[in-house]
Amino acid sequence: MGLSSGTLLQQTTFNFLKKIIEDRAFKLSYSEEHLYAGEGNERVGYLHIFPMICFSEIPLSSIHYHLNRYGNCLIGMKKKWIMANGFTPVHYYHQNSKIAISLLTNYHYIFEKVKGYDGLYEEHKDEVNLLHALEFQVAYAKNYSGVVNSKNYKDENYVFAEEKEWRFVPSHENYFTPISLPPEDFIADKAKYQEKIGEHKVSFDLSDISFIVGSSSDEKNELIALLGEMGNNSINVFTNTEIKQDFLGYQNPSIDDYRMRLEKEKLKSELDELKNRE
Repeated sequence: MGLSSGTLLQQTTFNFLKKIIEDRAFKLSYSEEHLYAGEGNERVGYLHIFPMICFSEIPLSSIHYHLNRYGNCLIGMKKKWIMANGFTPVHYYHQNSKIAISLLTNYHYIFEKVKGYDGLYEEHKDEVNLLHALEFQVAYAKNYSGVVNSKNYKDENYVFAEEKEWRFVPSHENYFTPISLPPEDFIADKAKYQEKIGEHKVSFDLSDISFIVGSSSDEKNELIALLGEMGNNSINVFTNTEIKQDFLGYQNPSIDDYRMRLEKEKLKSELDELKNRE
C-alpha cells in the first residue's frame, strides 16, 4: 500500500465547500501556529499568525482516521495542480530539534532588530531580506505533535506529522511589513484580517478536482447539481458514509473513540456533582 497520494485533501464545511466550487478558487486564511522547541534555557516558543491554504497528502485508504476532524466535507485536488501553484510540504520539528531552535531563535532576533527600521528599507535591505527569508521558512514549519482543540476533535498529544500537510503561503513583495501578523493585532480583530486576506485566492479549473465528499446524501445531490450547472458532470461526488463503509469497509475508530471518551467524561462529571451534593 502506498504512503503518498496523487490527490491532496482539504477538509471544510458544506457552505465553504460550495463557495470554493462556485468561485473555482481557494481563499487565503490566517492560521494561528504555535511553534516551540527546546528545553530549559534553550526553550523558544512563539505564536505566529500566517496567511495560508492547507491540504493533506493522506491516501484515501487512511482517510478514516481523519474524517470530520476539521470539517465534515472534503475536496480532493490533483497533485499536479498543487505543485504547479507552489504548495510545499510542511517541515515538522520535534521539541528537541536543534534546527527548530536555531530557526526560531534567528528569526526572532532579526525580527526584533528590523521592526525598528520602519520606512528605511534601502538602508537595511540585507537585514530585511534575511528576515523575509527566515519568516518564509517559519511559515512552512510545524510542531511534530501538539494540542488540537477544534469543534469536532480534541487531543492533547495529536501527531500533526501524520497529516502530511502541504501549504501555500504568499511570497514577499518588495515591502517592509512581514507577512505574519502580531498575535495581539490578530486577536483584537480576527474578522477584519480574515476578510482582508480572503480577497487573495488561488484559482483552479474544475478538471483539477479529483473528487468531492459531502456529509450526507442531500449534500451529495446538491453538489452534483451545482457541478452540473457549471457544466461538469464527470467529477465523482461521495458521502462520508460511502467513503467509510463502501470504500474502506469500517467506521472511523478514532472519531468514535473520541466521542466515547466525551460521554465517559460527561458521566464522570455528573457522578462527581452528585457526590458533592451528598
